[in-house]
Amino acid sequence: MNTIETYMTKLLTPEKIQRNKEAKFTSEEAESAIYIDFEGFEDKKPSMIGTLIGEKFEQVIFDETLRLAAEFNDLSFIPIELYLTTLRDKAVAEGRRIVAYSSHEKTMFQQHANLDISAQYADARLIAKVLRRKLEPDKPRPRALKEYFELIGYNRPTYLGERRTTSRIKSVADMLGKRKSFQSLTPVVKAKWTKLLQHNKHDVVGMRALIRAVVNAQ
Repeated sequence: MNTIETYMTKLLTPEKIQRNKEAKFTSEEAESAIYIDFEGFEDKKPSMIGTLIGEKFEQVIFDETLRLAAEFNDLSFIPIELYLTTLRDKAVAEGRRIVAYSSHEKTMFQQHANLDISAQYADARLIAKVLRRKLEPDKPRPRALKEYFELIGYNRPTYLGERRTTSRIKSVADMLGKRKSFQSLTPVVKAKWTKLLQHNKHDVVGMRALIRAVVNAQ
């Protein structure tokens, strides 16, 4: 193998090929995609997921400690392996991409449902680079989804805060464990649950707005 062939082989590693694939997106794919966002603790099974397909948004709870909150709010409680398998099967059968912000969600499919969704997956963070280069070429690349929201003018309420997901889950789960009903939670803890759900929804809906902005700018 000559020097040029060796160099090209290093450039086109399987990881880079996959990243390039995940970064490409059409307007048709943007509209048909399955947008997802997990919430939960690092290195543990996700506590919940928010999913947007077309105009249908749903939240599904996986954490047994949150079951009472799910039931009170008419949210589905489904085993994670079953739900993720259903999503993957829908994506394959209907030719949809599965979109999330980063590679974390793809890893969760592998770890908790033994599913390789590389063929369907798209990383919104990689796709969004296109928009950043077009609109703000001289500024550092945004790293957080919140920064991209600011770039496209998507309004996520400031009262939802940042990096409070795990503390909100813990507060709700701990008090449910003690009081055994959602109705008996304090107003403060109920508000934390509401903010958790709202934060998740804005991340999912806003992510679609971001992808739409990207494909419209191409």
